[in-house]
Amino acid sequence: MRPYFIFSAGAGFAWALYLDWENFSNLGISFISGTANGVGDTLGAVVSAQLILRFSGTPRPFASATQVVQFVVFGALLGGGAISAIFGSTALALVGLLPWSDYTDVWLTWWVGDGVGVILLSPQLLTLASWWGKRWLDAFHWREFCGFALTLAIVTSLSLELVVVANLPLPLFIVLPVLLWSAFRFPPHVTILAAVIVAAAAIYITSMGAGPFQAANLNQSLIELQLFLCTVLITILLVLGIVSERRQLSVRMEKISRKHMHMLDRTLGGVIVADRQGRIESFNQSAGLIFGYTADELLGRNINFLVPKSFRESHYRFIDHPQEQGAAAIFGKKREVLGCHKDGHSIPLLISVSSSLDEEAGHFLVVLQDLSETKRLQVACQLHEQTFEFLVQSGFDALLVLNNNTIVNLNQRFVDLFGYGANELLGQPLKVKLFTTDLVFIEGHGQALESEGITNHGRRFPVAVQQRSAKLGDVVVKIISVRCNFSNE
Repeated sequence: MRPYFIFSAGAGFAWALYLDWENFSNLGISFISGTANGVGDTLGAVVSAQLILRFSGTPRPFASATQVVQFVVFGALLGGGAISAIFGSTALALVGLLPWSDYTDVWLTWWVGDGVGVILLSPQLLTLASWWGKRWLDAFHWREFCGFALTLAIVTSLSLELVVVANLPLPLFIVLPVLLWSAFRFPPHVTILAAVIVAAAAIYITSMGAGPFQAANLNQSLIELQLFLCTVLITILLVLGIVSERRQLSVRMEKISRKHMHMLDRTLGGVIVADRQGRIESFNQSAGLIFGYTADELLGRNINFLVPKSFRESHYRFIDHPQEQGAAAIFGKKREVLGCHKDGHSIPLLISVSSSLDEEAGHFLVVLQDLSETKRLQVACQLHEQTFEFLVQSGFDALLVLNNNTIVNLNQRFVDLFGYGANELLGQPLKVKLFTTDLVFIEGHGQALESEGITNHGRRFPVAVQQRSAKLGDVVVKIISVRCNFSNE
């Protein structure tokens, strides 16, 4: 919509208010004052809207306390209220409808009235769409909402009854706790509508000539009433902004927390976060799987119950007095400990404990890895190595084990036959000539080959030698077996 359409609409509405339909002699006065008033109201609304959009960045500036202050300052004080009051009061004074001696009082009343109107009705209109569309109350909050509505009705009715009928100077501030209840528990449009209802009750009480806002003249009564409404409405809007900020912060923190927990859940190791008293505040899925517990079983419990009973006393002392128990030597370093599974068996763990810098509200972060499979593989490897060593040492044949032509093992039978000490050969490349037949030929022959062995003193003796390849874990080794050929000696 173009600006001149807006000004025309505002001016036309103002002419209808100022025009005397029974006497058209003041048509010029009505035209000037009505045009000035319409232009002032429209210009104030446009300027207010642009200032609010410029500084708050949103057409609904109630999501934070800062936006509420910007709405009040630019929408009511400096924008629409001030501009409309200046145009309207000046026009009335110029055409003679307002004595210049009353200009300040009229301007102030006009300014406060327009400002209160902006503060009272604009939030209601801007949040009107929130009453429809998506569901904004669940079953529990519906019951609370009904209780709130009933309380508001009772308090407001009691105020009207005591002030108007009984003529008691009851302050209307008694409705503030009810409005604060709504601000903390319900969406903003509910609280704003409740504030409008309270404002309507205050206006009605004052119009009946009762209440705490009666003064020597009507102008002073209006100013006092409007200042009261400003105080209540701005307070409620500020509370709504602060509550909205906290809710937004809570949502952001929840998203960050879920994101971090999702990242932690995808890690292979377990992660546990506990407070200074050792109470578990969060953990990832890997930690739950390691210990066999669910979230309901772990959260809020002391981390000591994940430690075997024999170590719990010392663990309690560490949590209560970490510095005295040598925490500096433990924090940030990996060490092996035992954990306690839900079914009672012990779990070998590799853990790293760190502490936050905040000593008062600090936390322990425990990163742990289950070593059960690693320990099982270590035992299996040790058993395999011991079995292999037993077979090598107890065999009738002389055995020599090579890895990349380096001697990694040999048995006593080999030492006895060839005269070399184990210390002379182990870990050394095979440089000495042990057989009259080349090893390459022996390897390519496949079966046992008759040849002659050569001792460290050069003596030769008949042997049957065979070379085979074997895989030990990820390593492929060559095993040379030598048997004395006694039939040829």
